Amino acid sequence: MSERDELDAFGRLLMHEVRDRAIRELLDQLTDGGTGPLPGELLQQVSPADHPAVRNLIVKAVDQSIGNFLFFIDQMETDARFVISGQSGTSLASISDGIHVEPFMTNGWIEKYSEFSEKEASDAFER
Repeated sequence: MSERDELDAFGRLLMHEVRDRAIRELLDQLTDGGTGPLPGELLQQVSPADHPAVRNLIVKAVDQSIGNFLFFIDQMETDARFVISGQSGTSLASISDGIHVEPFMTNGWIEKYSEFSEKEASDAFER
């Protein structure tokens, strides 16, 4: 497996296991009133008319958190105390020229691997 393949494998897992799961669970809780991190009293104040704005906030908050995490990984590349490596042992941050932008680029991880593309996330309540 090439280093770039290792980076993409990490991106695929990050999109499926972190981004998609977080968005799906929060959207499900918003639309179905299920259990989760959103306080019940907050959900009671959200009308269906507010759902598009809340949906956008959820997606933006999840994406901002992922971007911040990846920026942290990039910054820690110069600090030997903490490095995330692929199977080859090469630091994933060193493979990319900006790991924190990998999800958001044209043909980036969100576009390639996420269940919720930018457009699909915007249309989540239309389904």
